[in-house]
Amino acid sequence: MAAKPPRGGKTHVEADVHVSPNRQSQGDSTDPDGLNQNGFDPRTFKVDSATRPSSVNEIDLDAILPAAVVTVQQTSMATQTRPSTQPLLEHYLIDAQIKLPHADSDGFRVHNKRQYVDLSDGGIVLVALDAKTGLYRARRANELQSSGPELQRNPDTGLWHVRNDAAQDTAPLTETRLQAFRTELDFSSAEADSDGLYRHDGKRYAVIFNHAYQALHDLDASTPSNKVWRIVKSTDPVASDSANIYRASRSGESLAITRNEDNAWISIFVGLRGGMRRNEPGPANPGNLHRPWLDTTPGPSGRQPPAVVGTTRAQVKRYFPEATDQHADDFIARFGDSVQAEAELEGLRLGLPGLVRELSAWVAAYRGADNDELIRRFAISETLHRLYKWQGDASEKVYRDGQLIGFKLELDLGSRANLQPPILSTRVDSIVSLGLKGTAVQKLDALFSAFSHVEALEVRNLAGEGKELFAAMNRLTELKVLELHQCTLPWTHEFTSFSGLPRLRELTLMECSVHHTISVRGLTELQVLRIRHTNMQFSPRGLTESPGPSRLQVLDLSNNVYLEELPDFTNMSYLRELDLSFNTLSGRLAGLNANVWRARLEVLRCENTQLTGGVSLNGMTGLRELNLTGTGITQLPTELGTPDGPMRLEILKLARNNLDDAPSLRGMRALRELDLAHTGITRLPAEIGPQNGPLHLEILNLSANPLFVAPSFRGMTALREVDLHSTHIDSIPDGVTSEIPKTALNLADNFISSIPESLELRKGINLAGNPLFDAAFQRRFIAARRQTGTDIWLGNIDPDKTANLWLQSVPPALTRERLDLWATLPADTIADIRRLSMTPEFRIERALLQRRVWAFLERFRRGQPDERIQLSTIMRTEPSPGKMLDRLEDALRKFDPTWQNQPAHHLPKRPGFD
Repeated sequence: MAAKPPRGGKTHVEADVHVSPNRQSQGDSTDPDGLNQNGFDPRTFKVDSATRPSSVNEIDLDAILPAAVVTVQQTSMATQTRPSTQPLLEHYLIDAQIKLPHADSDGFRVHNKRQYVDLSDGGIVLVALDAKTGLYRARRANELQSSGPELQRNPDTGLWHVRNDAAQDTAPLTETRLQAFRTELDFSSAEADSDGLYRHDGKRYAVIFNHAYQALHDLDASTPSNKVWRIVKSTDPVASDSANIYRASRSGESLAITRNEDNAWISIFVGLRGGMRRNEPGPANPGNLHRPWLDTTPGPSGRQPPAVVGTTRAQVKRYFPEATDQHADDFIARFGDSVQAEAELEGLRLGLPGLVRELSAWVAAYRGADNDELIRRFAISETLHRLYKWQGDASEKVYRDGQLIGFKLELDLGSRANLQPPILSTRVDSIVSLGLKGTAVQKLDALFSAFSHVEALEVRNLAGEGKELFAAMNRLTELKVLELHQCTLPWTHEFTSFSGLPRLRELTLMECSVHHTISVRGLTELQVLRIRHTNMQFSPRGLTESPGPSRLQVLDLSNNVYLEELPDFTNMSYLRELDLSFNTLSGRLAGLNANVWRARLEVLRCENTQLTGGVSLNGMTGLRELNLTGTGITQLPTELGTPDGPMRLEILKLARNNLDDAPSLRGMRALRELDLAHTGITRLPAEIGPQNGPLHLEILNLSANPLFVAPSFRGMTALREVDLHSTHIDSIPDGVTSEIPKTALNLADNFISSIPESLELRKGINLAGNPLFDAAFQRRFIAARRQTGTDIWLGNIDPDKTANLWLQSVPPALTRERLDLWATLPADTIADIRRLSMTPEFRIERALLQRRVWAFLERFRRGQPDERIQLSTIMRTEPSPGKMLDRLEDALRKFDPTWQNQPAHHLPKRPGFD
């Protein structure tokens, strides 16, 4: 496991140091600049009032500050000797009574600068980093050198366990890890090939937990006897390989899988690109499952192996030994040519000492006592230093056309207006995107001077009136993307101009304070303009003027409630997307009927913007999305369903309009989403259901319409989500199966009184508010909740707010005691308990439910304050009433293992046939 520094932000330096008589002290650095392996001089990062300069002006950037005090103790050789067999982890457990802080994001509980971790088998141990292996070992409190077993953290649970090489780094797959890679393909009727994969449209797919995932063959991690595959996202560049081979040089996330001896898919850790582990040489592989990727030794003929192209990992690590294989790969992806890479590495080496001195001086310049400010400065310094050496995390990477071009720096300017950002003379060329937030706006021009090469700037919640920001932005001469969120634009004239950034291609203003309007005059390369949730009164200036954004493709002016006029669309011949949603432009949309830009338009959104005069779709043959939700129209555009209309339409939203008739879907074979909720239609579009209809329809919303007759889903195999709540239907729609619709079927608040025996009550089905009171149905609902974790059916909450709701068949001798208990309960607890009257148990197992309720309330009254807080949190946050009671009883057993609640309800009886 790659080592990560503790996140303590402490101001003192403390170390457990073991000096071997035959080993040179690590304090004797051969680096002429006095830098450690991470590049920082630890002496300059000692935060102590005694070592700080008396004033900022007295800082000597070349001076070496006093070293932090480190106590060195020499121990006997007996202490250094490790046992020949690995000791048991149980011997390193600490006292469970010791109170420790909660674990941080890396899984460490940091106390007195020592790191403790939670074990998957229970218990807590002290750990320390093994410098030889880069892994964490269990350690006793009196040890200077860790003697315990190596530990590894489970990324899903956050808990630690003993590292086991013999397991060949395999683990079961979980739906949580697979969720991001899931596709909607269905291979239930197809046959797998000899590799256990399915073929579709030239790609290969693995089916795991009844879901399909695109898979690529990882040649570097495979062996002749064991194939390794990479699950990838179909939208990432890495998934585009025509030969279905995993190319590590292409960007995109992946998850390595293989089949075990039972031919079941399992997860396998193959390390980084080509199977190399972090900080571990290739030969250290007991399972012989992986192959090293870039071997530094020449092949038999004296040439490099075929995988080596230009730069090698060894070349990168000669300059930065602490770099991981992934860091080296990132650098190689950017500078593949060996000569260019060597020059770049040499330049980074020469510039590093100057960067470290400037960052050290900036940290030391702060003289206040605010520990949070010190932590902020240390974090910024560490990040800048790390990104300078191309050692960024996956979340920091920036791609262009699938190729890594650099990293994004998120810079918190602090919460005090008088703070200054770091001022650097050393360029950090690896940073191509900059994110800013905070209150301090001083010296932004000096900050931007060091990042004049960045191509993207995102600013959030920046204080001030915008003058400092706009004056400094002119230094960002390469800026192509600008996003401003919750910021104030300067009021210099009747408009705010961005003419100082002529290379902008994308400009976004979100929730900004805009005086009158803005000007985009001179932005000849602008292609995307989004201005949302502002107080802008007039349309942007310069949209149709020369020089201006004559090739604008996306115009989003949604949620500007003070906007009084539309822009002129006359010269917008390249416009592809237009969003005018949530505006008050009633009666002023005549410009939408201009013909010059209509042929290219693909997206038109006018949600909640009044279109009293309607809108013509004549000539919009390329339209893919039409959103006229809540526009007040009563007559649909006549072009819908005609050859002159949007035949390529994929998304059609007409909700919350009082329509006379349902729209015609004739010829819309590509339609994927249809929303006709709250339109008052009584009949479905004629094309819903038949074979010539929209067979690719995935989302269908017909809710809150008096349909009375349930639609048929036969033949609509692509359906994923269907909403039919409050449609007055009295039966389950024909064609509903275990896979149709795939994720959600909302049938709530209708008149359905029977459920077919063949219908699977699975997750995503909602039958709440239907008169399904038969005991057999109620038992099926209980079983479905226990299997899915969600409610399929809930009734109405009983209006009785008194204890009488839970006193049926209670002996008179206990009634007074129950009433007294009820009177002591908080009002919110009573409200949460009343939710149980909605459950199936309240109707068919009420006596048992009452016993469970009173047993819980008795224990709740006697609970300690912290117990009651946790129990109240469960009641407040759990949406399922029945599941809430189960969770409360489980929590009580953890607080008091001797507590016994009433027995759980019996298993449901087999329902009878209809």
